[in-house]
Amino acid sequence: MAAGIAGLAAARTLQDQGHRVIVFEKSRGLGGRAATRRHDAVGFDHGAQYFTARDRRFRHVVEAWREQGLVALWEGRLGRVREGGIEPALDRQERFVGVPGMSEIGRHLGADLDVRKQTLVTALHHHEGLWRLHSEAGDPLGDFDALVVALPAPQTQVLLAAAAPHLARQAASVDYSPAWAVMLRLPDKPMLPYDGLFFTGGEIAWAARNSAKPGRRGHTWVVHAAADWTRAHLETPVDRVAQTLTASLAAQTGMELGDSEVLSAHRWLYSLVDNPLEAGALWDPDLELAVCGDWCNGA
Repeated sequence: MAAGIAGLAAARTLQDQGHRVIVFEKSRGLGGRAATRRHDAVGFDHGAQYFTARDRRFRHVVEAWREQGLVALWEGRLGRVREGGIEPALDRQERFVGVPGMSEIGRHLGADLDVRKQTLVTALHHHEGLWRLHSEAGDPLGDFDALVVALPAPQTQVLLAAAAPHLARQAASVDYSPAWAVMLRLPDKPMLPYDGLFFTGGEIAWAARNSAKPGRRGHTWVVHAAADWTRAHLETPVDRVAQTLTASLAAQTGMELGDSEVLSAHRWLYSLVDNPLEAGALWDPDLELAVCGDWCNGA
């Protein structure tokens, strides 16, 4: 548990090796931050904007996904917004996206897994070599020979505090940056020669013309707020967040956004990991307990 990319990858591998696997996921979807939100048949990658493939083993997987049409290379024109204008962000990093949205990756990984959605695990106990899990309502979810926890570090810390305090302490050492995400629909394609923008200050960290990615449609943009700004506005009403970020995007880029429509906003409490462990994954052979996620090894 749960059904983010790390959890699904672990579950997929274990099931392929012949193990019986059950995944518990508190939400209605798969993929975690590799997410796509849809409005009026228009999709927005409001979480992870793209992914890279630096490890040769993962690169092999990505090439197979490309052959299946599950992912595609995004050759977006990237810029960097600085005081006084926008300059090209020149790098040769290959960036991939799910097609037609980032959520396709999670859907593919979980295609034939036993995933129990909208099931929040709030308690677990290790007794006589078995893990017993309970739901938020206190209902038993079963006994298991081994357990994989694939949650953000703060949630892992709480869940494992009693059963595996040594792993909970490692989770407690990890910090996350939050991020507000705003999803915009524009009446026309803006006259801006960039598909993605890195910001170096102010309210915004990143903005992307979502519709520039392969398999997308419409004239849509996703704006991610800067971590410091988000921390200062975690409880700000959604409409005020959207208004502020939209105005900032227009002011810093010169885009005409007067007739744009805010379709949604989402607050990611655990957006990016500030200080990952760089441990790969955590494993206790005596407890048959594994812990994985980007906080264990970096994004």
